[in-house]
Amino acid sequence: MNSGIRISVIFLLLVRIMLLSAGESGDPGAELDSNYSEIQKTQNIKCGFPEMLQAHTPGNQKKLNRLLENRLDAIDFDRVYISPAGFFRIYYDTEGINAIPIYDRDLNGIPDYLEFVGKSFDRAWILEIDSLGFKPPPDSTGNPRVQYPVFCRRLGFYGQTWLEYEIPALPGINYVTFIEINTNFEDISYPGITDPIVRDSMAIAVTAAHEFNHALQSGYRLWGENDFFYDLWFIESSATYMEEVVAGEVNDYLQYLDYYLGNTLLPLDESTGGYEDYGKVVLEIMLGDLYGRDITRRIWAESVERRAFPALEKILIESGTDIESEFQRLALWLNFTGRRTIPGRYFPDAKWFPSVNRKMAESFQDFETVLLVDSLPRLSFQWYYAAVNTGVPQHLLLSARNSAPARNLSSTFVNPVDNSFLRYSAAIPFELPFLTENSVVSLGVVNTFDEGSSFFSFDLRSRPLINQENENVVVFPQPLKITVSDPYLKFKNLPRDAEIHIYSGNGFLLKSLRSESSQIAWDLRNSQGDLLGSGVYLFRVVSKVKETSGKFIIIQ
Repeated sequence: MNSGIRISVIFLLLVRIMLLSAGESGDPGAELDSNYSEIQKTQNIKCGFPEMLQAHTPGNQKKLNRLLENRLDAIDFDRVYISPAGFFRIYYDTEGINAIPIYDRDLNGIPDYLEFVGKSFDRAWILEIDSLGFKPPPDSTGNPRVQYPVFCRRLGFYGQTWLEYEIPALPGINYVTFIEINTNFEDISYPGITDPIVRDSMAIAVTAAHEFNHALQSGYRLWGENDFFYDLWFIESSATYMEEVVAGEVNDYLQYLDYYLGNTLLPLDESTGGYEDYGKVVLEIMLGDLYGRDITRRIWAESVERRAFPALEKILIESGTDIESEFQRLALWLNFTGRRTIPGRYFPDAKWFPSVNRKMAESFQDFETVLLVDSLPRLSFQWYYAAVNTGVPQHLLLSARNSAPARNLSSTFVNPVDNSFLRYSAAIPFELPFLTENSVVSLGVVNTFDEGSSFFSFDLRSRPLINQENENVVVFPQPLKITVSDPYLKFKNLPRDAEIHIYSGNGFLLKSLRSESSQIAWDLRNSQGDLLGSGVYLFRVVSKVKETSGKFIIIQ
């Protein structure tokens, strides 16, 4: 068992032992997702860090002065508790407005609230620093602090990280920090949790993970000028991701997702300083699943040289991918959330997500139809749904309008039968397989352009297929380089009811497919379910009207 899992299990066992020892309009099915309905009842202010950052810009001295009037220091507290691992000095009071809860269910003489705080921050240190590799929070010389201060006080939010003073020894803008954590979480609620002590333990766990990551971020480099700091979207979403890494059982982040999934026209890299920034944690969750949970640490390490989005682009390239591929993937994953969740695929918590916002498009018909005309800003996407009122096979074509760069626009078709998908760039017509009359299909459009404030206009239209029996069978892409996002080989212009036989280079039959339409996508697996490796392969297409053969190349 790795250290992260062991620490999480120990924490949950501690809580258990302590308790036991003491005794979209028009969208089909668009009604509120039953799983999410319990979660979305409350949206609580998570963190005071955005306001803290804004106050530390040159044009906001009055705001900073107001904050400093309410600042508390170690001398303002009566007592100190050292966390079990010794990483934190926790200052608290037992009387007055900032008094901590004094419940002690395990009867060991230490308030359970303090034990929760101490163990939660220790776990955050162990996982974020020792496991993921973040640098420890710096002192005034830029060296790691021996013990980090945490103040327990009554707040109107979960917690906040204070910026004490800048560190001359480090490049750029960075700060010595301390953390304040709320002493009263009575306004927080979690589905199925009625015990206020369990609620406190959960809220404390995510607060420690989140705020401690802000302390670590402040030791790298923050990019600001004039009256604002850049990249709040990444500052908050990466801190929220640490909640999942450190205290994944809580799922506090779910309450903020609808602010992003309900407004996917908000550019990924645009900061609001609000709930939307927390909701963009879905990007880090996806990237962490694919490329390792240390990916945000790698981005923060790169942020010493460049801002968050360029740092993200660089780390993705080093990971063998790019922002265009990953943003397209994010849009696809978010389609399969809420009532459209596929168990075991995409986001692990997808069934608890709200369903992504979809717009209604025109219906597929027996004649050419403009399904929709719309526009997207940079780094955004939109899902649509369309009824199928025809049994005639269709081409789908996404076209850029008004000189919008077609290379940055792509469309995705999701097959309602088995939830497989096809994705094509703008200006490339593609046939829709398995288009079933009287069904409803999902169509997505993604804009991966990452600069400027312009909206990119486009239209998406369907066109009935002409007879293609005299056209050559096309196999694409070629050569096929296997990727996580699209590991499929497509056969196009197939005759009706064709059989496709796949052979190894020496003629051994590996797989037989059957297609009722003129196009099929194959997952590169043989009859035993094994993924094929690199090599040259042969295929033979057999039907009542024609036979043909050829070869294709796969590259791992």
